[in-house]
This record gives sequence, C-alpha cells and structure tokens, in this order.
Amino acid sequence: MSKLEGYSVKLPFVYGTVDGPYQLTKSLGEVVRQNLKNLMLTNPGERVMMPTFGVGLSRVLFGQAHQSTYDEISSRIYAQVSQWLPFVNLVSVEFIDHNMDTRVNPNELQIIIAFSFGSLNQEETLKITTVIN
Repeated sequence: MSKLEGYSVKLPFVYGTVDGPYQLTKSLGEVVRQNLKNLMLTNPGERVMMPTFGVGLSRVLFGQAHQSTYDEISSRIYAQVSQWLPFVNLVSVEFIDHNMDTRVNPNELQIIIAFSFGSLNQEETLKITTVIN
C-alpha cells in the first residue's frame, strides 16, 4: 500500500491511481479554495444539521442582475465566510458582468473572490462563473 500524500479528496471526485481511488488536494490553498467554493454553491438548508450553511448563489442569481443583487451577494459572502471559515481573510469580492461584451455569453456573471489565510497571508483567488437570467 502506498503512502497517501494529500489533505482531502478533490471535488468533484476524480478517479486516479496515484493517490488511491480518488485524487487528493495537494496544498492548503487548494483545500481552502475548495471549501470556499463549497460554501458559495451550497444553498442554506441544503446541508444536513447545518441549516444556515451556504451563500446560495443559485437562489440569488436567478433574479435580475443589478448592483443591489451584487451587494446582497457580497454581504452574504462576507457573513458566511466569517461564520463558517473564520481563518479566511477576504481581500475582495469582484463581479464581472458580461452584458456589454458581445464576445461572450451576455448572461454570464463571473465572481472573483480574493482571499488569504494563515500566517503567510499569501493571496489566492477563487473564480466562479455562472449564467444569470
């Protein structure tokens, strides 16, 4: 049996023979990015025994895209990270709306979250691209 060298199972599950049956995350930054993405995409009430866990991006983004929507999402992100990932320092939350760019889907919204964690304060980013109505 080989020695497993990783922090957690990489999501979504990817079959691999190097780490065992599934690939593993190899850095703390990758683990934190994965946990942050999970927090963003989980709807409140979806996680068993944790009814307040999750930002619920899908619930918010199916409405009209206005600055007030982005402010609401940003507020939820800061509140949820503070509650569930207190070791993460959010540097910025940026929204890129592609309504004016004809080269890409005009209903596409990209959320870029810059964050740091731990004593090194090395900045990392998480990009989530979604389609809005």
